Amino acid sequence: MHGDTARPASELEAQRMRDQWWRRWPRGVGAFSTGLYYPPNMHAPTDEVIAVAEALRAAGGIYVTHMRNEADDVLLSIEETLRIGRAVDAPVVISPSQMHDAGEFWAFG
Repeated sequence: MHGDTARPASELEAQRMRDQWWRRWPRGVGAFSTGLYYPPNMHAPTDEVIAVAEALRAAGGIYVTHMRNEADDVLLSIEETLRIGRAVDAPVVISPSQMHDAGEFWAFG
């Protein structure tokens, strides 16, 4: 993306990212990891993540993520993460699994 990371990747750029992942697969890379909470990954729409993660399907790899949101929109982030895993038939790991300021969602009683 030549330093222009404040935008979604083009299909060609997503293909290059998949190709990079495949080149590393024989060397023991078994997962695709994203930090969607942090720049520059925060600019990647879900469809872009799915496009890059597609390499996991044939390889049997794992999708690992630090979700976009751990506060009020935590459920949306979990749904997004599961959607990505389902789209590429990959197991999912959410790390770290913490939630901040989730409002009254966690209030019991």
